[in-house]
Amino acid sequence: MGKFGDKLRREREMRGVTLDEIAEATKIGTRSLRALEEERFDQLPGGIFNKGFVRSYARFLGLDEEQAVADYVVAQGEQPSKADVLEKMAAQAEAARVNEAASLGEKAGNSGKLWVALAVIVLVAAGAVGGWKYYQKYRQQGQVVQSDVDVPAPQVQTTPAGPVSLTSGDANPTSSNTAANTSAQPSTSASTPSALSSVVQPTKSVKASDTKPPGSTTKPLELQIHVVRATWLSVQADGKEPTTETLRDSATKTVLAQDRVVLTTGNSVEVTCNGKSLGILGEDNKRSQMRFTADCKVN
Repeated sequence: MGKFGDKLRREREMRGVTLDEIAEATKIGTRSLRALEEERFDQLPGGIFNKGFVRSYARFLGLDEEQAVADYVVAQGEQPSKADVLEKMAAQAEAARVNEAASLGEKAGNSGKLWVALAVIVLVAAGAVGGWKYYQKYRQQGQVVQSDVDVPAPQVQTTPAGPVSLTSGDANPTSSNTAANTSAQPSTSASTPSALSSVVQPTKSVKASDTKPPGSTTKPLELQIHVVRATWLSVQADGKEPTTETLRDSATKTVLAQDRVVLTTGNSVEVTCNGKSLGILGEDNKRSQMRFTADCKVN
């Protein structure tokens, strides 16, 4: 067995996957898959079919398809064809174009966010200035009304006995003889003008910041998958197409879903569901499949 076949076999065994599982997923016969691992290329159909087998094998294990095809070409002693070179160059150009488009989109998104923030600041400032002017206007109106009210000053009268009687101007004075005989104390009578009740008081404006926007909804199911030992993972969220990838030692992957998640792994992993630790799940060097529901139950 050469380096190419040995590498395929080691990657498969590290993930705890059998040839029958790959055959079932890729629709490639187990005999052909074993021939790839043992580098018995004469037992394969040949041509583009062999490269297609290598791509499907690598895709299932989460390996680099182009690198796997290149290793296969070297292993069988074949020089890369012009079509292979052009295909690889086209793939690299497409990847560079996608990265550039993503970079431009990110810059445009940041610029848009800046303009939105400036617009919000301008609106808040305009609202604050308008509210202050409104408050000052009504405050001035209240002061004018208060200054226009004519409040009659109380009159002070002295009785022969000496006590002081305060009246509002239109009340009758207290009899001096009665005050002297009864040792009356000073009495105060004040009437509040009805015009004071018409004074306009400024109203208190409500700040826009006093009203808080309702909180945004969050995903009902969030899984934090921590890999202790390098392994491959297959994740299927809410019944969608599963994704397969290889995680290195001490790597962490976050999965968000609405209803359920099906997790398949080649080694044991540490799982946290919605902030609650579920401990270490699965077994090392063995394919394990777990199903998580929105209430963090594991089946």
